[in-house]
Amino acid sequence: MSNTIIIFSFFFGVLAPMPPGIAYNPETRECGYYMGGDEYASYLLPAGWVINYGETIQNETGSHEWDGRYDSIEQFCRELGYSYIQGNIATEYGERKESGLSTIRTICKTAPILLLVVLVLSGFLIVNKIIRKGRIKNIKYE
Repeated sequence: MSNTIIIFSFFFGVLAPMPPGIAYNPETRECGYYMGGDEYASYLLPAGWVINYGETIQNETGSHEWDGRYDSIEQFCRELGYSYIQGNIATEYGERKESGLSTIRTICKTAPILLLVVLVLSGFLIVNKIIRKGRIKNIKYE
């Protein structure tokens, strides 16, 4: 029983969206909202970008800590001395990496059509075999 709970807990953790955070680039001095992905895809940021989920950031202007609220991201970026980028940094700059779940979703969407094709082909083969057997029987008895 405990193994089942552990397995389901693992899948719920994998299928959960990543927590929102802030992505900033000390080289370009850009900053903005970061949502790294969900159960269907994740985003890998290029080199130089740092992701922060509320940890303290030390830079030349002092110590800064984001409060975790979406509506305070722009103000936090300005506090760091960085320019704020509108939108999700992950989708703007990141490389999308599909998860296995998107493949399963595609298979599930196409499954009814594939099943119909298999049934039609099977029916055709069965009818064809019955017709051929009937012809063979007729030939043998003539």
